[in-house]
Amino acid sequence: MIRLKHILLEFLESAKFFKSCLEWDCPIRTLTGLSFVLIFIYYIEWYMLPLTLLLIMLRNFVMMSMNQNYFEQTENDNLIAENKFKSDKFHEKIDQTVNFLINTLLENSSFIDRIEK
Repeated sequence: MIRLKHILLEFLESAKFFKSCLEWDCPIRTLTGLSFVLIFIYYIEWYMLPLTLLLIMLRNFVMMSMNQNYFEQTENDNLIAENKFKSDKFHEKIDQTVNFLINTLLENSSFIDRIEK
């Protein structure tokens, strides 16, 4: 939903920019826009527009999939590190428990030795 909102906001900003190009508030921007339109109409045929948009979308898809693979690898690395951290904490708790049991047994055995004497 947020991604769709950002896309719509980009379209609205583009529409505002094109509208400002048609108005004569900034003559340099208007003349630049007019020259781009003339160059576009002179050199590019209309049937090339969908092909160009398709190529742009394909490039974005490839870039997104490459980034997604990078993020998946990063997430996997983070999960491995987190599992290692959890494993280290688990081993630390086991060590604490074993040390507690050993100390308790030693205290009990020394107490029993004192009682026997």
